[in-house]
Amino acid sequence: MASFSLAIDGSSVVLLGRFNPAIFQPAWLAAHSLIRQEEAEHAQGLVFAPEVASFTVDWLRLQVTTDRFEASTEDAAHAEVLRDLVVSIFTLLEHTPFETMGLNRSIHYKMESEEHWHRFGDLLAPKSPWKATLSTPGMRSLTIEGKRAEAPDARIQVKVEPSQRVHPGIFFNTNEHYEASG
Repeated sequence: MASFSLAIDGSSVVLLGRFNPAIFQPAWLAAHSLIRQEEAEHAQGLVFAPEVASFTVDWLRLQVTTDRFEASTEDAAHAEVLRDLVVSIFTLLEHTPFETMGLNRSIHYKMESEEHWHRFGDLLAPKSPWKATLSTPGMRSLTIEGKRAEAPDARIQVKVEPSQRVHPGIFFNTNEHYEASG
């Protein structure tokens, strides 16, 4: 029997470059059939200024500054839709430059008990080497970086931490980082 269960499964696409936040409004996205008109009309948390645009619709959170674009969802069923949205936006805005792209996944697992939670942390970061210098050592954050055969041009980072949203819980964050080619 599993000692954990999936609680939150989110995805995001982050681009770093030069952006005009004023473009990124729900009405513009709806006018280009990138979100539904009803979503645009019921967007929440609207913030629009020369240096920032931010809003949320039921499945999407979009936040754009002059140097950062982030589209995210906490609904795993919308991960591919999110990808298609970002591709469609930057197909329309073909002259908008960006230098780096991060494809991210954020997952929170609810652990069956604090005992299982500690056991998992001990598996990844054993306490025994630390006990001589620290009292009550525990894993706070672990980041591993490497490459995968399926994404040879990407730098992959996997971060594991205690969840700040689910207790007792474990948070996993993956970042597949790409640099723009010259």
